[in-house]
Amino acid sequence: MVPNVVARPYLVAVVAGVVAFLLNNFLLARVVTRLPGGTTFAVTTMAAVALVALATGRFGTTAAIYGTYGALGLVGHLGVDAATYVCHLPVLLVAAATFDVVVWLGHHRWPALLGGVVPFGLIVMWMRPAMPDPGTLALTFAMAWAGLGAGVLLDLLRRTQRSLASRA
Repeated sequence: MVPNVVARPYLVAVVAGVVAFLLNNFLLARVVTRLPGGTTFAVTTMAAVALVALATGRFGTTAAIYGTYGALGLVGHLGVDAATYVCHLPVLLVAAATFDVVVWLGHHRWPALLGGVVPFGLIVMWMRPAMPDPGTLALTFAMAWAGLGAGVLLDLLRRTQRSLASRA
């Protein structure tokens, strides 16, 4: 039986933010942080965004995921470079809210996810001291789209399982 995630969409988004944070920062820390875009554009984070956005169909879930992720990052960097996180968190939340708007306008369908990552990525890249070179930028977006694609495929698998379970 597949649980109904629509009942508590923002709790699901917060849990997805925690899971993505733990996965990226504890299991994949050396790999993810060396990739262009770091943990913000990591395949794992984007897959979580796609899964939650498609499963819940609610506005604000992407902002909840990145808000949770940013808050955990802030706590994790206290005493080291927390001021950097405090400065970047509002920009990240604006970018995530922009992503939410595009996905909402696209009726929480996968093409909206693919299109929503573009303004999200440009806003996040804007907060860096210098825009990355075109090759790095293309690789960053390719990673993000791969993560979204993985999330879309997992959502399709979830829906197929739900459909088959309801027929039985």
